[in-house]
Amino acid sequence: MPDGWRDRLVPVSNANTRRKTGLCLDPSDLAASKLVAFREKDREFVESLLTLGLLTIDELRHRVQSLELSDSELARLLSWINAMEGRIRTDANEP
Repeated sequence: MPDGWRDRLVPVSNANTRRKTGLCLDPSDLAASKLVAFREKDREFVESLLTLGLLTIDELRHRVQSLELSDSELARLLSWINAMEGRIRTDANEP
């Protein structure tokens, strides 16, 4: 998990939780941890967060860089993030 993830936990309490409070991961922490697994379903999940605007490229990049990863693994994830950034920008410019 990215550094400081406990400080970013999001409390959720409503009728659906019977007024009990659950702690949920911040979207950027969840996305970074899913991206480390690098399974297709996890990459699709992170892509959805990005395209729906629930997460920004900069947030994701920052969280991934705070993980304890090998240089090669960090390079792979940053390469994927950079490709997604180009893809999202291209999609945003299409009519």
